[in-house]
Amino acid sequence: MGNVAGIDVGGASKGYHAAILSIDGKRIVDVASMHSIDRLCEWMKPYEPECIAIDGPRRHFRRSGATRLSERQLHALGYRIQWTRVDPDQAPEWMVQSSTLWQKLAAEFGEDRLAETFPTAAATGLAAADIDISLSLLAGIEKRSTYKDYIDASIAAWVAYKVLLGFATEVGGDPETGECDEQGPICF
Repeated sequence: MGNVAGIDVGGASKGYHAAILSIDGKRIVDVASMHSIDRLCEWMKPYEPECIAIDGPRRHFRRSGATRLSERQLHALGYRIQWTRVDPDQAPEWMVQSSTLWQKLAAEFGEDRLAETFPTAAATGLAAADIDISLSLLAGIEKRSTYKDYIDASIAAWVAYKVLLGFATEVGGDPETGECDEQGPICF
């Protein structure tokens, strides 16, 4: 096995924070921050990620009037949610950035390698995470103000690992009603 990746999506001023997790070594081997999706894809290509977990929705809007099932289920679990809007013009900038990122990553790596995640929910299971991250990856004054984003990207990479191996928790489906989230599950 090779690598997986996690991406924390920010707005135009914050950009994207990413982490690469070595599956065999069970450790974060690299982190990066950039504003260009093209540069992010180029940075990830040599790692050939088998799964990429993204902290952001596939689309910055929803097609139906109902809220996303995944978001409702996370909210019911007690998490504070940034709801996906119906009107694309009302979407927060970071959700628009996420939508653009999903399109580019699907074209570069394949839609089947992508998963949506919510690191806040995933963090509740960190006690079971057997993944290491070297603090040296966070060296440099330029990284200090965005430690949280690198940690979220690393947690997202751990979720990608769990998705790849088949033991991630998912929300977005209701077995009683048969309802499924229109954008797919959120994994954690």
